[in-house]
Amino acid sequence: MIKQLSFAITIFFSSISIACSNGNHTTDISSKNSATQQEKINVKDLELIKKYNEILKKISTDDFNTVQNELRDFIPEALTISNKKERNLVLMNIYTQTKMYPEALSLNKFLLKDNPNNVNAQKFQCLLLKTLNEPDSNIKRCYMTLSTILKDNLDTLKSTDPIYKYQEWSYYAAML
Repeated sequence: MIKQLSFAITIFFSSISIACSNGNHTTDISSKNSATQQEKINVKDLELIKKYNEILKKISTDDFNTVQNELRDFIPEALTISNKKERNLVLMNIYTQTKMYPEALSLNKFLLKDNPNNVNAQKFQCLLLKTLNEPDSNIKRCYMTLSTILKDNLDTLKSTDPIYKYQEWSYYAAML
């Protein structure tokens, strides 16, 4: 049970990282950009996101299976969120919380089509392939793609850049 819960939490936070990822490098998000993003979310979307968050709050107090069923039932409403970024974030979280890994993989592939150099989405893709027990050749290909993206990012950085060592470590880890 603890293993399953820790895996679900890992996937949950990974999906947040993917859906919120805005590029390949660490970026500072100013309050102005955040305010601009908030303005793009209409009232109906905010209501749906609030409803989704209310369901998530029940995870710590209600039966986990009941919450998973509520999340599954919320999917049709989540699909109506017009803000693409928010919709994808909510859907990815629902898919991972409810262990709908094939759907999460499908959504992740869609996100990678929009931004094929998204390191976090590529890492998550590899994790999902492992979780779904895909053939080793597919998993290895995924990690090769990830290492290529990481190497390209590494080549654009100066060795004095604060994130250089982190990127280098990530690149070596992906090659394993």
